[in-house]
Amino acid sequence: MANPNNTNKTKLSNDLLFARQPIFDSKKKLYAYELLYRDNEPNAAAFDDGDKATASLIINYCGSILNEEEGPYVKIFINLTRKLLLSDSFFPLDPKRVVIEILEDVQVDDLLIDRVKTLKSKGYLFALDDYSFAPEFDPLIPLVDYIKVELLQLSNTQLIKGMETFESDHLQHLPQRPTLLAEKVEDQAAYEQCTKLGFELFQGYFLERPLPVYGTKISNSAEMALQIVAKLQQPDVDIDDLSRFISRDAKLSYQILKIVNSPLCRLPKKVSSLHGFGW
Repeated sequence: MANPNNTNKTKLSNDLLFARQPIFDSKKKLYAYELLYRDNEPNAAAFDDGDKATASLIINYCGSILNEEEGPYVKIFINLTRKLLLSDSFFPLDPKRVVIEILEDVQVDDLLIDRVKTLKSKGYLFALDDYSFAPEFDPLIPLVDYIKVELLQLSNTQLIKGMETFESDHLQHLPQRPTLLAEKVEDQAAYEQCTKLGFELFQGYFLERPLPVYGTKISNSAEMALQIVAKLQQPDVDIDDLSRFISRDAKLSYQILKIVNSPLCRLPKKVSSLHGFGW
């Protein structure tokens, strides 16, 4: 099991899996973790393919950490690319635990809006990530549960004016207002100002930096692993054929079992072998 508090000696012998940054409530009590992609550099995310990076992040989290210390009520915020959001690959994730972050560069159209509505009907929660009061995201505001405003991309004047306009134009007309989350809170002054502006959740270096998590990476085929786990939950899947295919790669087989038995995965029973899926 990966441990975010591993010693330096352990870090030297293990893989960097990802980082996670705490999200706190107004009393500075832990509310959630945001999972952050990491490869070789613990303090930065460097990648060329967002889909592969997100798939690797999910696989590394589900397959390499049991996260018992988080307890059953700590939510996990995960960024999803448009491609993954529109696919079935991430469906093994338990909607009670996961908040899906819609990235600031995602194209908002009818296809995306319909998908969000469908997933919300299944119990998933959503957050607008790096929201900067841009009007193209207006259709999503009634559908999301959290709105994350990144302070560093806004001047103080823009933040105050944006929040005033947002409150009058959007929040007052919603039957259930989304929770406002201030991200990139870097100092005490920013924290106090965001509290006055109505933010309820806070994330940033002032509170706590992202914590690297180390463990063992089982396989590089993260996208394939996600697709296999999704197929395993389909009632008409041919378990024998799929098991024979996966068993050709012992490391992938082991990884699949780790994923489906993760607390973040929503399978109804513990599985000891791939043939255990034959329900």
